[in-house]
Amino acid sequence: MYNWIWRKKLRLENYNYSRNWFYFVTICTKNREHYFGSINDWKVILNNYWIIVEEEILKTEKLRKEIKIDKFIIMPNHIHLIIQIYNIKLNKIPQNSPQTKNNLSNWIQWIKASITRKIRKENEDYIFWWQKSFYDIIIKNDEQLNKTREYIKNNPIKWEKDINYKKNHKI
Repeated sequence: MYNWIWRKKLRLENYNYSRNWFYFVTICTKNREHYFGSINDWKVILNNYWIIVEEEILKTEKLRKEIKIDKFIIMPNHIHLIIQIYNIKLNKIPQNSPQTKNNLSNWIQWIKASITRKIRKENEDYIFWWQKSFYDIIIKNDEQLNKTREYIKNNPIKWEKDINYKKNHKI
């Protein structure tokens, strides 16, 4: 007998995630482990893995001409990105088609995989995992886009109030 665990669907049903638009995405590490450094006095303290994450995010838009990384921040246990999808000919992509390679889920999967490969290549003994899936918000208008940019910019300032700060905080 199989014990199935049903997970809440994170994607909006009947929405075409290959649509030209802005998306706010959060990608978390498994168990919210602090793989990417720390924050002290509201400043991000980098480590080698943080640098790999930044390089791979910046490389993404060079390799994937259909997307632009509008803004991002790397926190000790998660990444926030605003991804803009553009230059996709919607008439060539069937509405609600999960098979298309040009969609948000596939790009996030590609980003996570490339970061994981680089981290594991740098240190073969290092155990690194992402949380399954990711969280997204479809940005509805310019006001929401600007508020999301501010949220990303101010994320380090709010770090000490994050529920995962104390869990993994090392003194």
